[in-house]
Amino acid sequence: METIDDIPSYQKMGRKKFFTILRSEANLIGLQDIMQASLFLIDDAKYVQGNYRKEYLESYTQAFIMRIQEVKAHHVKNDELLDMVEVQDAVRLLQEQEKLLYLFLAIK
Repeated sequence: METIDDIPSYQKMGRKKFFTILRSEANLIGLQDIMQASLFLIDDAKYVQGNYRKEYLESYTQAFIMRIQEVKAHHVKNDELLDMVEVQDAVRLLQEQEKLLYLFLAIK
């Protein structure tokens, strides 16, 4: 099965293949993952000013859950080629953020 980690090695990719990979990754996200992400946001929200904290939590939690649902339900109408430099840069940024998160969690 192809994963997001495979994308930086591709020279070209169409929208259909990209969303197939995203959908398979999104299908791996379960309720427990969503709960862990929510707990992370709650912990992170302690740095947000009190009057904005509730709005911050609702906004980010809803956006996270809705984005997962959108990816799972998205149907690609055309298979145009993607700008691979842009896609690869985005994937590398996500990979770097994931590494930083693991470092942060290891320090805690």
